[in-house]
Amino acid sequence: MSDQKYVLIKRDLYWRPMSAGYTGIKKEAGRFTSEVEGKVSAYPILPDYTPSYGHEDVYAIPIEKAPEFTRSCDDFQKIQVLLKDREELRQALQAASNHIQNLERGQ
Repeated sequence: MSDQKYVLIKRDLYWRPMSAGYTGIKKEAGRFTSEVEGKVSAYPILPDYTPSYGHEDVYAIPIEKAPEFTRSCDDFQKIQVLLKDREELRQALQAASNHIQNLERGQ
């Protein structure tokens, strides 16, 4: 059994998990395997992201080939995701810096 994960794309948007609609944000996309879910095997698997593929047609691509945002993703949503990511990275950096300072102090 393959562990390859795929995302499904329709109308240049990712399918969300559990049939909860569509999103242009990769982090919010469902992850599917062709062997387990059965959904991927019902659609063509393309090697790369292809926004020009038939508008109403569904296709799958390997998760690692999927862009963080589809071309149809709203710019406001992209900005919100990137701001949140930046804040999470800032907090992780601060925590790591604090940990290093504690180690240097012998704590």
